[in-house]
Amino acid sequence: MYPDICYVNSNNVVLDLTSFPYLVNDINEITDYSWDYEANDAQKVVSFSRGVCEMPVTINILANTHEEYVQARKRLFEALETDVLNNARGRLYYHGQYVLCNAVTSQKKDWNMGVDFALVYIKFVTDWPYWITEETFEYLPYSGAESKSIGGQNYPYNYPHNYTNTQKGNGIIRNEHYSDCNFSMTIYGKSLNPRVSINGHVYEVFTSVDDGEYMVIDSKSKTIRRYKANKQIVNEFGSRNMESSVFQLIPTGKSNVIWDGSFGIDITLYHERSELLLI
Repeated sequence: MYPDICYVNSNNVVLDLTSFPYLVNDINEITDYSWDYEANDAQKVVSFSRGVCEMPVTINILANTHEEYVQARKRLFEALETDVLNNARGRLYYHGQYVLCNAVTSQKKDWNMGVDFALVYIKFVTDWPYWITEETFEYLPYSGAESKSIGGQNYPYNYPHNYTNTQKGNGIIRNEHYSDCNFSMTIYGKSLNPRVSINGHVYEVFTSVDDGEYMVIDSKSKTIRRYKANKQIVNEFGSRNMESSVFQLIPTGKSNVIWDGSFGIDITLYHERSELLLI
């Protein structure tokens, strides 16, 4: 669990902006949003879109000693700069919601006043201007009268909620967001040509997933990657069912999840909002 307000860079370096030596000063503008629109010759709005957005955040840096102050400045700079140099998105969190972004401007004030303090104005930029909340549903492999987890898997996640029915290969998913959701679907456990049906729509990849492996379908990035036990990553994009999109968003409401029950599935929904949900 991350701090209520923080920045987490692509190397999972966490900058807690709610506790010493970083204290958030002003985040008012992160709640603002706007949509671009296109009008036709008849002056009718025909479409909406969102482009790159900027989000200013002001923080205080303070320390008990000059050495601590210098290290705090260094750590902040390096965590933010790493993502820019690698063109990797960090996450700005607010009470469990995050936006994918990078820091492109850092202006300092009151840093040369003879005290170990600085007021830092940071401008974050995002090409995906949505606040994201994740919700994960777990469907365990079926074995006998009830489903159970497969042991010994090289699988990095562990979720507490199982949404599998006692009937083999039958579960439900509830998308309580106000719109269809992007998702990531992780398939683990030995399977051949894994196929999952959600609300009657088929998500299928023509490949084999061996013991100790897992495969991730990501609707936003439009990627399908299989992670082997030896840490190799296999691109399975060309192995997808071309007649039924594996990237179709998960619909709102309650949907049936149907598969053969031989492998496990984790589905993470990404609830995306233009406006931050205040907590």
